[in-house]
Amino acid sequence: MEDGDFESLVFGHDETMRRRCKREWISDARVKIKRKRAKRREPPFHTPEASFDAVLSAVEAATNTHSDEVNERTAPVLTFKWVKDTLETFKHRQRDIGGKHERDATATRLPREHAGEALKLLRQLNELLESSANVDLK
Repeated sequence: MEDGDFESLVFGHDETMRRRCKREWISDARVKIKRKRAKRREPPFHTPEASFDAVLSAVEAATNTHSDEVNERTAPVLTFKWVKDTLETFKHRQRDIGGKHERDATATRLPREHAGEALKLLRQLNELLESSANVDLK
């Protein structure tokens, strides 16, 4: 193989790669443009009521609540108030649960008056285990 053949082969592969990259770049740009256009238009496959129901269902599922008084005919101010109050109640409930878990994790398991005695017993047990292990070695 001559040097000229090798160079033409490399340049041919390089040109093929450039064309492929350009095609992919153009394809990506077209997809991005289509997405931007789709965001500006009305959704064609569902109604505003379906979107409203989806939002309410998400809030109800996340907070484990149910509301019969809020529907698509409820005033927006009342709907906003219900969602806000429900999420705040959920936030406070989760904070209380987290605080309880944290207190339980750091709580002393034994009362103070028993802790000293328990420590003495653990030391005695450790000494007994060490002495029995040393007896087996002799």
